[in-house]
Amino acid sequence: IFFRFFFNTMGQTQATPAAETPALPAASKKEPSCKICCACPETRQPRDDCIIRRGKENCLDLIEAHYQCLLTEGFTKEQVDKLRASTK
Repeated sequence: IFFRFFFNTMGQTQATPAAETPALPAASKKEPSCKICCACPETRQPRDDCIIRRGKENCLDLIEAHYQCLLTEGFTKEQVDKLRASTK
């Protein structure tokens, strides 16, 4: 349970964080709105173009920018690491 509810003197419900609930990392607070393959087109397209034209070893900055975008979009570190491993 993420919140404990109680009634104050006015009879309104208030939520307070439970003391035992750990803080969530910033990346996991947002739910992805699409599949990982369709996320972040603004970083995916330049990354793909660079890899086709220059080769993967010359596009590491764009590849990393895409992974960071995926984390920002709400995908977990585990999901992004799995994608990293599958594209090596």
